[in-house]
Order: sequence, then structure tokens, then C-alpha cells
Amino acid sequence: MEVKDTKYLRTPLLCAAKSGHPGVVQALLDKGADTKVKDKSNQTALSLIAGKKGFEVIAKLLEDKS
Repeated sequence: MEVKDTKYLRTPLLCAAKSGHPGVVQALLDKGADTKVKDKSNQTALSLIAGKKGFEVIAKLLEDKS
């Protein structure tokens, strides 16, 4: 679940959040994805989507209890 790509060191959750895919984000959260993981630029899933009007993704990340 926490495997990172080699260029940006992003997990599947970071990639899904950055791309604005709320369904994928929710599925990954349901499987236990870590919302605190940071990429090469020290960004979390929330910070990657925050400036992109990804309100649905932001809501899912904020609702997660892990």
C-alpha cells in the first residue's frame, strides 16, 4: 500500500489525491493508506490537492480517522 514511485516518491494515495480522484482516494483510505506519508517535496495528500479545488478529495482526507 505504501509503495512509492521512483521519481516523486509518491504512494498510490498521493497520486490519487493529486489527480483528484475521490473514489480512488476513498478506496485507498478504506484499505488503510497512510494520510501522513510525504513525497519527495515533503507534501502530504492533503497539501497536494489543497490548491486545486478538489473539495471532494479534501473532505475524504479530513474525514479519515487513521
